[in-house]
Amino acid sequence: MDTSSIYGGMFAAGPLDVNDIVNKIIYAKSYPIRNYQNEIQSYEAEKSALQTLNTKVSSLKSAVSTLSDFDSISTGSAAVSDEDILTATTQSGAQTGDYYIIVRQLARAESDSSDGFSSADSEVLTDGTTFSITQNGQTVDIDITGETRSLTGLRDAINNSGLDVRATVIYDGSEYKLQITATETGTDYAFTIDDTGVGTNMTEKISAQDALINVNTTDVSDAITRSSNTIDDVIEGVTLNLKQADATKTVTLTINNDFSNLESKINDFVSKYNDVISYLNSQFSYNEETKSAGPLSGNSAARSVQSAVLEMISSKVEGIDSDATYQSLVDIGIRMNNDGTIYLDSEKFEDAIEDDYEGVKKVFEEIATTSNTNVSYIARTSSTEAGTYAVEITAAPERASIQGSYEVPVGGISQDETLTITYDGNDYSVDLSQNDTLDDIIEKINTVMDNNSVPISATSNGNYLVVQTDNYGSSETFSIVSNVAADAGGTGIGTTQLTDTGVDIAGTIGGYAATGEGRVLTGSEGPVEGLKIFGTMTSTGSFGNVSLTYGVISNFNERLKDLLSTETGNEGPITKELNNLDTNIKNLNERIEEFRQDLEDERQRLFQEFDAANRAMAQMQQLLMSLQNNFTGISR
Repeated sequence: MDTSSIYGGMFAAGPLDVNDIVNKIIYAKSYPIRNYQNEIQSYEAEKSALQTLNTKVSSLKSAVSTLSDFDSISTGSAAVSDEDILTATTQSGAQTGDYYIIVRQLARAESDSSDGFSSADSEVLTDGTTFSITQNGQTVDIDITGETRSLTGLRDAINNSGLDVRATVIYDGSEYKLQITATETGTDYAFTIDDTGVGTNMTEKISAQDALINVNTTDVSDAITRSSNTIDDVIEGVTLNLKQADATKTVTLTINNDFSNLESKINDFVSKYNDVISYLNSQFSYNEETKSAGPLSGNSAARSVQSAVLEMISSKVEGIDSDATYQSLVDIGIRMNNDGTIYLDSEKFEDAIEDDYEGVKKVFEEIATTSNTNVSYIARTSSTEAGTYAVEITAAPERASIQGSYEVPVGGISQDETLTITYDGNDYSVDLSQNDTLDDIIEKINTVMDNNSVPISATSNGNYLVVQTDNYGSSETFSIVSNVAADAGGTGIGTTQLTDTGVDIAGTIGGYAATGEGRVLTGSEGPVEGLKIFGTMTSTGSFGNVSLTYGVISNFNERLKDLLSTETGNEGPITKELNNLDTNIKNLNERIEEFRQDLEDERQRLFQEFDAANRAMAQMQQLLMSLQNNFTGISR
């Protein structure tokens, strides 16, 4: 009987391919991992796109920052009719126009020279004498002995004197001479020498001299005096460099506007702005070929950036009068295209800046002004709103100050006296001598205070001694006491310890509460919150207004700073979104790892099960083969 037809199919199957079977099962079960990996790819693409946006916004912020100080990039050009007489350079704030200048006299530095000597290093000067130099009220005495008996030794001593002079030894080919020259020009640095008996016989060769110039006048009595030939405080924003004096020549200095650098900076801002907008447009637009938009098409951070930058271009400046000609970037020539990108209308911009430089400046940068000279602006915070606010002072700032009860005698105090000043828990003694005048007393007190870095100084009120703190406010307290009775012909302080405490400034800004500390008044509520002003008034009452305008660039800078913020707890939308994406990617990777571990456990279980099945089938094959052999034998 032929049994091959009955069992042939079973025998043909043979043992199972366990690896192939298990791998196919595991692959089928691993579809969630593939989904997670697709999600990660999507997040990574979004993250990369967001990082690119972050870089572009950072570049925009840098371009914006360069425009925050308008004057520093708005300069004038200087043209001089005779550069042999003078040259000129301009800085921010230079006023345009023609200036007519006469250079009557150049500033010179004094220079003195000694007699000639046969040697520079030999002891040629008279031992035991004194070489004295006096400059600006300070006298330095140099004893002539040992090394200072030579010209080089005396030279070194002079150079180490601390005076504004420079000594050198000059060799004229036959003799050595000591030469002393002031390090600065002008009569303020003139000096006198007393070398009686020394043997140097110093002689003035060049006298100290100030520069004399006329500006827009020819009258000698109107001449302006300066100690240097470099003058930067006569014409605002202009530095004059005097080269030659000629009272018969009038030099014309012409200052013209030069806004090319400013226009270049604005165009750079426009370029960086357009880079951001164009990139966002590419992310948000739908591609018909790929049937998809960019990775940031649904990203809230990207939408926040787009909204912020578009708003800033079209917004009006806070604090500018409603009837002002220039109130926004549009008004000064920055136009917007249909796709949100912008361009600079150069002709419009140049006309605007020629028409009203300060008005255009207000559009760009933050400007704070005060109407009273006793009030100055310090700073503000993001909570402070633009506007004009009245300043009312209810307490003027004061130092801690103590005045003696009696006048100091004109001829000086009648006996030795010791003052003890207590500050910050420490005592400082000032020893005074009989016949010390009020000026002597003040100098001694100030010397002790300066040497110990104590912020207290002495001054006078008529013939009364006044001691006071350098700083203002309630944190400043000190005491003073003398060992001499107040009416005993001394300082008038007396043997009873006197103590005083300073007063903090107090008042309101714009009618809103403010907090005073020393001379600083800070708004604490409403639109003036965070606004800081500095007061120098000595009485109470109304002290004008403080006005703030926030230019577009100033606001833009702050808005971009917020968008890019990485500060923990105050992250900007870009940083938050990047952090969220990192968290999502991390979570998905953790899920993948967990799922892979589960699949690995499943793989091991399946291997064991199919391996057991495989062995069973192998045994069955052996059995069937044995049966087949038996049947074959029987049939024969």
